[in-house]
Amino acid sequence: AEAADLVARYPRDPRAHLYRGIAFLIDGHDYADAEEQFRRARATGDLPGAGLDPDFDKTVTVLLALTVADERRPDEGRALGAPLCGFADEKLPDLADGLRRYGICGD
Repeated sequence: AEAADLVARYPRDPRAHLYRGIAFLIDGHDYADAEEQFRRARATGDLPGAGLDPDFDKTVTVLLALTVADERRPDEGRALGAPLCGFADEKLPDLADGLRRYGICGD
């Protein structure tokens, strides 16, 4: 509910869409809606202007890659996530494990 409120109050803030996407995954395993929110987070607003560094977009892209892979679209998941394997290994080790499980990143 809080994530939905954030999106309603700040529809152009990419962080609101990130939180909403995560809520869809955690609360209901709603991958289609999570995917939509992650795509909006990547497309919404000016990341540097919002005080966000490039790691924000990379993190959202890793989550998007995992989401589409879980939706049985492995090629799209690989296309999104494979360029970020090193980033995920360094900064998002739990998500990097998921990237390996889905065959997006090597062993």
